[in-house]
Amino acid sequence: MYGWYSKTQQKNVCEGLDMVATSERHFPKRTYPYIYYIDKHDKIVLVTEVNKGNKINFEDAIPLGELKKFYKASETPLKLD
Repeated sequence: MYGWYSKTQQKNVCEGLDMVATSERHFPKRTYPYIYYIDKHDKIVLVTEVNKGNKINFEDAIPLGELKKFYKASETPLKLD
């Protein structure tokens, strides 16, 4: 499994959750906008998408490489080095 990060996609997710929070009729697919995995170098990385290595549909997508396992989903961003 491979990780990707897109600033645009992260912004869309956060804005989508803000909009859903103001509406009682809709429920978000994702309740925690910040998703973290551990990569093959044992580093914690913020991802916006995980797949089998296929490029994602965001112009600003950055490949993060191979991931080992899921770490954490969070309501707020973690402070990473």
